[in-house]
Amino acid sequence: DLSGDPAFGELLGRVRRTALAAYEHQDVPFDRLVEELRPERDLSRNPLFDVLFQLHPEQLAALPLDGVEVESLDTSNGTAKFDLSLAMTEHPGGLTGTVQYATDLFDRATVERFGAHYLRLLEGAAEAPDAPLSRLDVLSPREHAALLGEDPGPRAGGAAARTLHSLVAEQARLRPNAPAVTCEGRTVGYAELDAAANRLAHRLRELGTGPETRVAVLAGRDPRMLVCVLAVLKAGGAYVPLDPGHPAERIRTVLADSGAHLVLTAGLPDGPPADLTGGVPVLDLDSEQHLVDALPATEPPVPVSPAHLSYLLYTSGSTGRPKGVAVTHGAITGYLAALTATFGLGPQDAVLARTALTFDPSVRDLFAP
Repeated sequence: DLSGDPAFGELLGRVRRTALAAYEHQDVPFDRLVEELRPERDLSRNPLFDVLFQLHPEQLAALPLDGVEVESLDTSNGTAKFDLSLAMTEHPGGLTGTVQYATDLFDRATVERFGAHYLRLLEGAAEAPDAPLSRLDVLSPREHAALLGEDPGPRAGGAAARTLHSLVAEQARLRPNAPAVTCEGRTVGYAELDAAANRLAHRLRELGTGPETRVAVLAGRDPRMLVCVLAVLKAGGAYVPLDPGHPAERIRTVLADSGAHLVLTAGLPDGPPADLTGGVPVLDLDSEQHLVDALPATEPPVPVSPAHLSYLLYTSGSTGRPKGVAVTHGAITGYLAALTATFGLGPQDAVLARTALTFDPSVRDLFAP
C-alpha cells in the first residue's frame, strides 16, 4: 500500500502489519485460495502473482554440528518458477541475495539493472528513512543524464554537432566523383548532386526560404527528391516531406499545420496536382529547371547551425490528427554518427533507400553512412 506517498519507515510498518495478519491464514491451501479469489486464468502466468520476494534468516546458525564445518551452496535446476524472484538471506555481516528470472521475459543486463536500482533504493532509504518514497532515487547519474537528454559521457565522433547538408558537401569536396545516389540505372556523383542542390537553394532563397522556414517537398522517387531535400537545407529551411500517394485532405492538413510557405515538387509524372496545396505557392523543379540551371553552383551563404530545425515529419494520424515531430540538424547528425560507428559503415558502403520520404527511417537511408 503506497497510498499517500509514505516514508520508507512508515511503509515498513504497513508491510509488517499486513504480513502478520496474513500469517494467521498461512495454513489455507493454495487451491482453496485460488478457488475463493477466482483470478482471471492464463496458462502463461501464475494464478496469483508473478514476482516473489523472500527474506530468510541465517540457516547455518541452526546447524550446531560439533567438528563439522557447514557451508551453504547455491543450487539451481535452471528453471524459474516465477517471472522474477528475489531471495534475501540474513548473515552476521549483512544480506546476500539471489535473483531468478524467466529468460523469455528478461535478459541478464535488464536484471542486473533491476538489482542496481534496488540497491540504490535501499541505500537511499537507509540514509533518509523519513523521506517520502517519491524522494528516493533509483537511477544512477548516468541514467538521469540520458533521460534528460544530457551528454552522459563520450559519444561517437564523426557527424555530431553538424548540419545535415554539410555531410554531403564534405563528400563532394573529398570524393567529388564517388557515387552519391543510384536510381534506375543512373548514378549521380557527390559533386553533381551538391551543385544541383546549391543551384536550387539559390532559387529557394529568392522565394524567401531561410533559417526556420518550412518548405514542403512533394517528389517522386528519383535523384531529384534528394536534390530538393538538400536544397531546402542549404537555403536554411526545414523540409516537410509529403507523399504523392497520400489523400489530398492529409496533405492539406500537414501544409496548414506546418506553416510551410512553399511546396517544392519534382519527378511527378502528371506534374503538381491542382488545388492540392490549399493556396500555398508551388515551385515545380521540372518546369523551372532551365532557370535553376543558370544559378550559381556554389552554396549560398546562409547561417545555419546544428541547433536549427532540419525537418518536420508528421505521424500517421492513426490515433487522431497527424502530429509534427521537429528534428534539429544536431540531433539527426549525432544519430547518424552513432549509427555509422555502431555498424562500422564507411565510404565503401551503400544503404538501400527503401522507405518513403514521409517515414523517419528515410533520413537514415538517404544520409548514412
